[in-house]
Amino acid sequence: MKIDYSKFNFTQDECEHMKKETDILREKNSDHIPILIMVKSSVLTMQKQKFLVSNDITFSDFITNTLKKKLIGLHTDDTLTIHTIKLDGDNKSSEITVNSELIKDIYEEFKDPCTNLLILKISRMTTFKYLKSSLKYWSGY
Repeated sequence: MKIDYSKFNFTQDECEHMKKETDILREKNSDHIPILIMVKSSVLTMQKQKFLVSNDITFSDFITNTLKKKLIGLHTDDTLTIHTIKLDGDNKSSEITVNSELIKDIYEEFKDPCTNLLILKISRMTTFKYLKSSLKYWSGY
């Protein structure tokens, strides 16, 4: 199976290294889930992209109480779109909704078999109301 790692800005060596790190982390912390966040936005940034999350919290708790607080440039009216990524095969990407499922269940369903990470790609959707006020400001109306 040929994997195009470059599509996600990873080399094959980086992915193999991530798998080794993930396996060691999972061995030492069997009750935690390793998560890698990829921010795909020109406005949003994060200082921290790797998380080791307790497997007994819900996915919505992780997004609301951890991830949203770490995102720099997130406006209160913004909506996040979250995709899970698998580097194997066709580089599959699946949109995932913020729900009350346990993070360990999300991990088991969507983990990347090449790295054993739950890879989440975060994008930002701006509401029209916020965009309209920004355009008004920029155009001088």
